Amino acid sequence: MNRCTAPIAMLLIASALWGCASAPKSRSPAPLSQDSARAELDRLGEHPVAAARPIVILNGYRSPAIFARSLRTDLIGAISHRSDDVLLVAYPFTGEIEEAAAEVVRRVNERWPSSDPGSTVEVDVVGISMGGLVARWAALTPEQRRTARPDSSDLGAPRLRIARLFTFATPHQGARLAFMGLSGAARDMRPGSPFLRALDAADGNRPYPLICYAHLDDSIVGATRAAPPGMVPI
Repeated sequence: MNRCTAPIAMLLIASALWGCASAPKSRSPAPLSQDSARAELDRLGEHPVAAARPIVILNGYRSPAIFARSLRTDLIGAISHRSDDVLLVAYPFTGEIEEAAAEVVRRVNERWPSSDPGSTVEVDVVGISMGGLVARWAALTPEQRRTARPDSSDLGAPRLRIARLFTFATPHQGARLAFMGLSGAARDMRPGSPFLRALDAADGNRPYPLICYAHLDDSIVGATRAAPPGMVPI
């Protein structure tokens, strides 16, 4: 996917998942309407644009893979019609972000073996809700993880080598309803949590572009929380 087409396709997917992808005037405006996005996806389905690298979709908190399969199908149709080009990773029984990140790295290495023992192959990542935080944590080096969270369970795991990260309704600044969860991941997604502060400090100079999309009237995360501090979500 070239630089122009990729964000359009990603926005289109966001539209398909949550309806309207436009934003209020005080927020970063969406570059096209839902109808235009759907038309662009239909066009890509007829004339796919080859992806520059594999694409990995990371699912949300406690969410089974079935809820993101339509997204995977749309992306496959937009880039190649080859199912091996897009990997969907879900972790519905995992209650820790670090454990989910380690599973992502394992699955990526399993699908596309890397010659570098410290890193996966380069991938583009689409993170749905908590999946965006999983991606950011997985992209840290072991040294960064050790500094951010010395008691982490995945300090020795290879890092996920991200070329571009697109996130949809990811609680980069915490989720409104995270207080209702009792797992470690839920506690980590509470606004102002030590995990979020440590993650922001660790990847403040992240080596990949981060494109954040928000869903209006998001009662779970909150649209204004869907990008790290200092960034405005689309």
